[in-house]
Amino acid sequence: MPVTDDGSTLAELLADDVPGPHEEVESDYLASRLSDLRQRLTERQRAFIDGLAEEQTVAGLARDLGVSRDTLYEDRKQIREVARDEGLEDFLH
Repeated sequence: MPVTDDGSTLAELLADDVPGPHEEVESDYLASRLSDLRQRLTERQRAFIDGLAEEQTVAGLARDLGVSRDTLYEDRKQIREVARDEGLEDFLH
């Protein structure tokens, strides 16, 4: 429930933005799982993810990687399948 005019909650006002031990463990665990996911991908699929993270377009990535956009869309489908297999589907959105 907001407690200030700008809509901040009491929890937000009291937060110190320093992760506690529980959050650090979760962060380390997630990083490890994402690393495992990357290991299961091909080099091109990893390059595709990295390019998207840098906000490159699919068309630009296809040109840079020397493949068609359809190939990258198929890679995206395979990446999603691997992520689902790893239980990381919540991070696909």
